[in-house]
Amino acid sequence: MATGKTRILVVDDDVCFGAFLEALLESAGYSVVTATNADEASAASREARPDLAVLDVVMPGRGGYSICRELREEIDAELPVLFVSGDRVDGIDRAAGIIAGGDDYLVKPVHPEELLARVERLLGRSRTRPLKPAIDLSEREIEILQLLAEGCPPVEVARRLFIAPKTVSSHVQRIFTKLGVHTRAQAVALAYAAGLIEVVAEVHEGALHEVEAHVDFATVS
Repeated sequence: MATGKTRILVVDDDVCFGAFLEALLESAGYSVVTATNADEASAASREARPDLAVLDVVMPGRGGYSICRELREEIDAELPVLFVSGDRVDGIDRAAGIIAGGDDYLVKPVHPEELLARVERLLGRSRTRPLKPAIDLSEREIEILQLLAEGCPPVEVARRLFIAPKTVSSHVQRIFTKLGVHTRAQAVALAYAAGLIEVVAEVHEGALHEVEAHVDFATVS
């Protein structure tokens, strides 16, 4: 069953339909914020940080497709989006909505129970997706981790970044503390999972293990 902590953004220029969705979703236990246009949706989403968005496809100004792209860029790249439309109701319109980034598409008038079922399905899928770890690293620390991922030994990291090995050591110690890890392999794995660094295709499989074989950064003086 849904809880009040789950936030849903409803964007529709039809005030009556928006009020209907708000009442329906709130009766199911969701917290709902409404908007009637793209600008209101942008402001509401920044404040409420929704867990799911229900977007009308056709509205004056920017429509649902444009709002979907904005929400994915500013709020969550994987934010569940349910499109609704009373104007674009053909099969090709539904296909276009999915291609535009929607996770589901309903035609007005919507059946209350069907809408609730689809909302719960999308939220359930979102809850089970892997979470990316939140990592607060400086640009320099990310540069160092990228070089580690490429298999660079300590001296090479220092040379490429025009800093002293002792400075590299200090950075790596701070990285370990921030990430709560004890090895460079663990640090690289977390940074990669968070999308902060890339694994270079040219680096052979054992490169990182070779880096681990070098003298520990923490002991470099």
